[in-house]
Amino acid sequence: MEALGLAGDITIKGRRDNVMVVRDFDGTKVYNRINLNTKEALKSPVYYLTQNDVVIVEPNKSGKTESSLDQRATIVVSILSVVVTSAVVILTR
Repeated sequence: MEALGLAGDITIKGRRDNVMVVRDFDGTKVYNRINLNTKEALKSPVYYLTQNDVVIVEPNKSGKTESSLDQRATIVVSILSVVVTSAVVILTR
């Protein structure tokens, strides 16, 4: 939790229920998944990170959709503002 806090937390585009921690254990990579939405996460062997652990947060599919919808909305609003501004300029002459 401290590492995620120092990184600025998980954004809305990241899944808290499927965080992977990769730990090197005697030269072998060990992959552990942890659900940060449950109390059981506190009891996980990877809750406290060790040196050289890698934390991977799976992206949330809805986050991608919201982002593309936001971009489309911005484009539509920009186009409408240009059209309205042009119409006002033409009508006031």
